[in-house]
Amino acid sequence: MKKSALLAFALVALGSGCGSPCKDLGYRICDCQPAGSPRDNCKSQIVNVLGGENISQGQQDTCKGILDSGKCADPLEDKQMCARLNTAAGKVACGMAFEAKATPK
Repeated sequence: MKKSALLAFALVALGSGCGSPCKDLGYRICDCQPAGSPRDNCKSQIVNVLGGENISQGQQDTCKGILDSGKCADPLEDKQMCARLNTAAGKVACGMAFEAKATPK
């Protein structure tokens, strides 16, 4: 699955609003795209996907928790964040994937 499709899925699941923690989180993830059209297109996708969504306080709180955790660092401040975002742990840290739970035998 392409990063942009995964990002759109994650952001729909998390929700967003204008200037919300979810939009901030999405933009943070987009900052790992190359500057110019790829990054601009990523940010436009966030606005398009989330523009008509009714966002619950719980969804906003989830995004805020991800941002506040420090595990999904701003790639403009942490140059290793984009490399971590290509790992399963990085995707979980930024809300793009769920952590696998061990199933009892």
